[in-house]
Amino acid sequence: MPKRTKRVHGLFTALITPFDAKGRVSPDALADLVKFQLSKGSEGIYPCGSTGLGPMLSLEERKVVAETVVKGAGGKVPVVVQVGCADTASSVELARHAERVGAEAVASLTPYYYKPGEKAVVRHF
Repeated sequence: MPKRTKRVHGLFTALITPFDAKGRVSPDALADLVKFQLSKGSEGIYPCGSTGLGPMLSLEERKVVAETVVKGAGGKVPVVVQVGCADTASSVELARHAERVGAEAVASLTPYYYKPGEKAVVRHF
């Protein structure tokens, strides 16, 4: 049986990624930020986009952010994780991780930096 999905709609917060004094992702501050967004009426959370510095984070940091946000949202609102990377393999790894941790959906983009042709973009997605 195919997996049922919810319709993703409404006001989604493009979440920033908080860091601690040593420059590491701060899961505690991130969890507090998710609680704050929910208390203010966000209907969904969008981590790891450009606002959240996704392209600047390591794959492991992006996974920590996805896990923390999905857990913090607690199923109250959908989480759409940005998984776009400069290479397809990393985007796929992040997309599979997002699915495993319970994200409602992923968002992606074409590999950046290099300009792939149309056939490569189709194969990427």
